[in-house]
Amino acid sequence: MKKTTLFILGLFMGILMHAQDVTSLSEVTHLSGSTPQGPIEATAIVVTDNGLLPSTLFTDRPTFQAQCPTALPLEDFAGGPGPGAVVECAPTINSAGDTCFPAGELLPGVDITRSGGFGVVYLGVGGLGHTYPDPYVGSNTFTEFTILNFTQPTNQVGFDLVSLRGGVGNAANGGDIDVRVFGTGGLIDTYTITLTGDASSFVGITADEQIVSIELQDPTGQDVELIANMEFGNCTTGSPPMMTCPMDITTTASPNTCGAVVAFPPPLVVDPDGDLDTVVQTMGDPSGSVFPVGTTVIEFTATDLAGNVATCTFNITVTDDEPPMAVCQDITVDLDANGMYTLTPTEIDGGSTDNCGIASLEFLVTGAPATADGNVPLTIPAGAPTTTAGFMDPSTASVADSGIIGVDYSFTD
Repeated sequence: MKKTTLFILGLFMGILMHAQDVTSLSEVTHLSGSTPQGPIEATAIVVTDNGLLPSTLFTDRPTFQAQCPTALPLEDFAGGPGPGAVVECAPTINSAGDTCFPAGELLPGVDITRSGGFGVVYLGVGGLGHTYPDPYVGSNTFTEFTILNFTQPTNQVGFDLVSLRGGVGNAANGGDIDVRVFGTGGLIDTYTITLTGDASSFVGITADEQIVSIELQDPTGQDVELIANMEFGNCTTGSPPMMTCPMDITTTASPNTCGAVVAFPPPLVVDPDGDLDTVVQTMGDPSGSVFPVGTTVIEFTATDLAGNVATCTFNITVTDDEPPMAVCQDITVDLDANGMYTLTPTEIDGGSTDNCGIASLEFLVTGAPATADGNVPLTIPAGAPTTTAGFMDPSTASVADSGIIGVDYSFTD
């Protein structure tokens, strides 16, 4: 790795210290003997704007915040190691937690990482003698650069930016920082921000499409790029798309099938601002699928380039009008000592079927209502005391939703 010389002025028995060779900010542990300086707000200078797609740069926070009618979430990195700390954290810090921040401490929706193999650095309040009122995070080594990856819809990002090579008052602090903004289709814009010494500068960016990542890089490869007080989110402006879904659809199941093939047209979508981006089906099976018996909700979502979203839904209902096919079989049973036998539905089922499956098997015997479990105790007349045994008259039984089926029962005792 290329090494960069870092000069730190400090008081040590009145002797000027020699220069030290360091490669990262976390290696700088000797505080400057200079008078601490406060967080001077420097006005950023836009040197280049190489955008292929439109975005807008703001160099003061109030103007940036005025672009969104609602406040964006603010990450202040306050839950880290604490004042005075200069700590190398994990290679990526996010809401999942790492060696510097517990799980859930950072806001979800952004991963802060770096271009090389080292960790992200945490610079606490007062670290290296700086008196910034808030902690900063970013790349640790001078040859790497800071990357912000957004994992939730984001079209507006703002943060305080510093460029450091050492402690407070270091003459090498400051300089140019390239800010590269990427969308789903690649590079949106590149801005060059010029920082003065230790002073921080606000950088705010709004885009007409989703921002997926921002890279912050010292083009000379000699400073680290640190951020604080980051606001980010999806700020919607303008009017949302207007979308109308098809009417509800009701149909019957196909023969011997527990469902039906249903095709439906796409929704009608109009965007008042003319910046419609995507229309996607977000719920339910696609058109032309076999829809099951019952009601299926179909949802479409339309999104414009400003992040405005509209949804519409309709129902596809498939009814089962095909009755079950009941198949019964004859059986012979032995009566108990009381002249009775408890008959279960499965004993007389000869292979009943239904296009959607049989929910239950039940039978009814005239004058003997079924019990809760579907079993029917049958009392068989024994005749005169001298009567021994014989065949009884045919009884009647039914399978649910099948109609009356005649069954011969042969009983012996």
